[in-house]
Amino acid sequence: GKPDGLSAERADACRRIIAAIRREPSYLAGSDRFDTRLAEATGGRIIGKMGAEGLFAVTVPDEGLGLVLKIEDGAQRALYCAMFEALVQLGLLHAREMEALAEFREPKVTNWQGTVVGSIQADFKLT
Repeated sequence: GKPDGLSAERADACRRIIAAIRREPSYLAGSDRFDTRLAEATGGRIIGKMGAEGLFAVTVPDEGLGLVLKIEDGAQRALYCAMFEALVQLGLLHAREMEALAEFREPKVTNWQGTVVGSIQADFKLT
């Protein structure tokens, strides 16, 4: 997110990637994914990307901050709500951004008929 300690060539590449995501966040992960919606909702102030096996990494480039979250069992179903909660606890999301991303905070669980039978809730406190 803040590549100051890298070689000039690599730092420039990182800055170009960040600028591209800020310009066109829909190319990051598609229209309905938390990755894209996070960049859109924050105007590119926060950029995140899901990885394999329940991993999600974010950067706040202008502040030089980064955070990586791993869901222990590798499943994705709790990934977005856990990252949302971590960003809230760290004070990184503004009220309007939380509102724009609200659907990811406590995703509904449905049965095969589409009936809501529960929700996924983040239950942790960062220390």
